[in-house]
Amino acid sequence: MSRHLAFFVLALSLLLAGFFYLALTAHYTGYNVQQGEQNSVCFSQDCFQVEIASTPQEQERGLMYRDTLPLDRGMLFVFAGPGKPAFWMKNTKIPLDILWLDSQGRVVYVHENSLPCTTADCPVITSPADARFVLEINSGLAKAKHISEGSQAKFILS
Repeated sequence: MSRHLAFFVLALSLLLAGFFYLALTAHYTGYNVQQGEQNSVCFSQDCFQVEIASTPQEQERGLMYRDTLPLDRGMLFVFAGPGKPAFWMKNTKIPLDILWLDSQGRVVYVHENSLPCTTADCPVITSPADARFVLEINSGLAKAKHISEGSQAKFILS
């Protein structure tokens, strides 16, 4: 097999795997998790327009290397099933509040004021309770918006 054909087959396989992963994630969450401008997570009247991180590559990068994050924005990590996803702040320049939510969108844990980490061994942050989604927003907003364990989120995903 020529190198060009092998590369094409590999690229096609990765593309199909990505589509399968997104379709599987959408099926399990009950939400359409494609990127779009209308993706929001709301707590009562307070909504955050979110970017969706559903692939392993998107989840690994998260909000790394960004200098700013508008106050009404965030990143929603969507996982195929409940678990205890771990986060760290390596190469993240913005202090964040990290919220873990269960399959119904109820907040099960909040880690406030996660600070940027510039050392090689950054602390790992995880929830003591199983979560299906993780929302990252600017530090201080969870407290300012009265978002705490037990708060209910509404997902508006296009």
